[in-house]
Amino acid sequence: MLRKRALGRIPLLALLSMLTVGALAGFTKLADFLSVIPADFRTTISGVLVSSLGIIVTGVYTIIEVERLRRERTREVATRKARVATEEHLASLVRKREQLVKNDADGRPFLDEWTAEIARFIAHYIKPTLTRRETSELDKAQGDIVAMIDIRVQVERDENAELKTFSDESPATASPTEEVWYYADAEDQVGAV
Repeated sequence: MLRKRALGRIPLLALLSMLTVGALAGFTKLADFLSVIPADFRTTISGVLVSSLGIIVTGVYTIIEVERLRRERTREVATRKARVATEEHLASLVRKREQLVKNDADGRPFLDEWTAEIARFIAHYIKPTLTRRETSELDKAQGDIVAMIDIRVQVERDENAELKTFSDESPATASPTEEVWYYADAEDQVGAV
């Protein structure tokens, strides 16, 4: 991964190197050329060249900054999609965590299976919704995404005691004595809630 990132920066570094070498060679030739030109005209040419160099440096900086902002925006979109997928599957994630997380001999939670389950969740429910660029940014921030999902699941687990129990059977349906409520999402009926 690091090698891939480094290879992606080679064209930009090559451009900067060529500009620097070209500028140094150009200034040397320019100094020779300006030595035979009258002083007033030399000042004008020097000012134009310095302005041109400033424009080039500003352009290169702008390109670098735009790319950084694009990466940040892409990472934000990928993170938002991860949050949406987590919220959609939150109850099943809480139950799965309850099944997989066991305490070791010292009473500390053993999280290896749970971390592997989050990685499977990301691969099956989040990555298919992402663009190639978003997937690349998600891969770079995988640890942060795993932590975000784990924290959200723990908060939901602490707030909803009924999710702490689990069974291998499908969740029980509402008993006939309870009222069952549905809501409409656009034209679709959703529920029972």
